[in-house]
Amino acid sequence: MIRIKIRDVLPDNVIPIASINDTLAHIRNIIIRYKTSMAIIVEDNAPVGKISIRDLALLIIKNIKNVRVLDHLYTKDVMKKMIAPLSPENGISEAVESILNVKEAIPIYDSKRDRFIVLEAEDILGIYPIIFPEDKYIVDDIASQEYIGDSPTKSIIQISKKMLEKNADSIVILDILRRPIGIITYTDIVHYPIASVKKDRYIVKDSSGRIVTADEKYIPAEKLMTTPIEKVYRGVNVGDAASLMFDKGIGHLPVIDLDDTIYGVVNKYDILNIMREGL
Repeated sequence: MIRIKIRDVLPDNVIPIASINDTLAHIRNIIIRYKTSMAIIVEDNAPVGKISIRDLALLIIKNIKNVRVLDHLYTKDVMKKMIAPLSPENGISEAVESILNVKEAIPIYDSKRDRFIVLEAEDILGIYPIIFPEDKYIVDDIASQEYIGDSPTKSIIQISKKMLEKNADSIVILDILRRPIGIITYTDIVHYPIASVKKDRYIVKDSSGRIVTADEKYIPAEKLMTTPIEKVYRGVNVGDAASLMFDKGIGHLPVIDLDDTIYGVVNKYDILNIMREGL
């Protein structure tokens, strides 16, 4: 039995605090500013709920034609109620179970400093070699092959609808030869840099910072995707993939064949499922 505590892997990413009456646009702004994946919601100085980057992304996707949706919703309308959070002294196995139950990061309450810290699945991947010093798994064993890729010319609306239909938290963007060239995740959707909206037209910045104007239904996925991306070949040990994801702070890793075409995608929860066996 591996005895590792949450404090052994806990980063120093303090979760920002927001009011129950703040708009979701404000939540989006502080999540981006603090480079975190959630906000704690308080009422009368007591934590009552949380809102994650996943919650915001799903709202944006479901209302993809209404870019101002976050301006008109309040935290009290959509927040998840706060369940007694784990502490740094809890075992890492409890954190793994909690993360797998909700499929997102969880808040950890540090009573000594009276603050909440966000614990991501990626933060736990670094201890994979400790749990499995002799790795018996390869990425082929766990890579998902369901809706793993789409074209960079597909519109953001098309991509978003497909993510919702497939309950997918990431989409790998492929070139014409089916080679991975980028990825779109919930974070990309929430961070999408919309500068303004005028008469049903978006004004957006591309990856070089250049202002681009286009009808929203024609904005291609390549304007939103993260690129370049990390990739691994088939046959790589899961431990090596976990170490790469931990080092780079990423939650999704495309797996490619020898001809560099897409085979599947490994995500952080796939690896946590394996790690649960050894905890």
